[in-house]
Amino acid sequence: MKPVLFFGEALMDQFCDAAGELQSSLPGGSVLNAAVGAARLGLPAAFGGGIGGDEEGRALLRLLNREHIAHRFAFYKKDRATAAAEVRLDAKGQPIFAFRRAGCADEAVTPDDVEEIDPNDFSGLHCGGVMLASEPGASAQERLAEKFYDAAVPVSFDLNVRPALIADKTAFCERALKFMIRPQLVKFSRDDIEWFFPGEDVNDSFAAMHQARRGALTVLTAGVQGSLIASGQVCERLFAYSVAVADTTGCGDGYAAGLLRGLFSLPDATAWDELTAEQARWVGSSASAVAARVCEKQGAIAAMPRYRDIYSADGTHQ
Repeated sequence: MKPVLFFGEALMDQFCDAAGELQSSLPGGSVLNAAVGAARLGLPAAFGGGIGGDEEGRALLRLLNREHIAHRFAFYKKDRATAAAEVRLDAKGQPIFAFRRAGCADEAVTPDDVEEIDPNDFSGLHCGGVMLASEPGASAQERLAEKFYDAAVPVSFDLNVRPALIADKTAFCERALKFMIRPQLVKFSRDDIEWFFPGEDVNDSFAAMHQARRGALTVLTAGVQGSLIASGQVCERLFAYSVAVADTTGCGDGYAAGLLRGLFSLPDATAWDELTAEQARWVGSSASAVAARVCEKQGAIAAMPRYRDIYSADGTHQ
């Protein structure tokens, strides 16, 4: 099959201890994490996004080569630094982020950069909310998505709210809500939806979003409480796997990778708004299994499992 294009942020996750001392620096970024996760699960992947002209940027390019992820549209901004995120883990292994993104390559992708991308070269597009947080990246992502809609190629969107990057919450919410109406798949976490709709019941907010999207595939992840998958008139609740948690960084990205791997494995890989209950459970269970594996190690990309870790030889879950 043609690769899925993962368009968005690629950066370095800089893990620090409680005193702020750097312990390790690892490739990351929600969209890059998902691209690596998908590639390791056997889904052909390509990456598009801003890469800096520094050693960190070269490390990201080496990673893409190692993981066999096409990067013709990894826009090399040689005069820019590669973005970074300082990551500190709380007592429960939950990551707390502080970003260095302003003026970096990640933020410098323009609508002109995406004009040469032909949606017909890809099976789908996966993108995320970080690119919507600032210009010109927000307009570049919106333009790219329009091209995929026009070509009738599926679009997947992971909201992945990062409040530290959002200067104007009202403006961001308006833009993101508008963006979320059209993709064939929208995924968000419980934290995302509570930030978007403070004080509202999470289940009510999820139902309202699914209805606003006219039954298109809508997914909510809620950590140890599992996930919800709604497609057309079907809504399935999936339990989370019980694991010893080391670091939850990238769990949602792993879930997205597993979800896409499952969806593109279906007989009709574009009928995502017409899943049966059995199909919804199957793709959700595989996505949950990937997320559980990611929890067990530090660093999202280092923890992304491979096909053999999730599936048996006949394609069923282990």
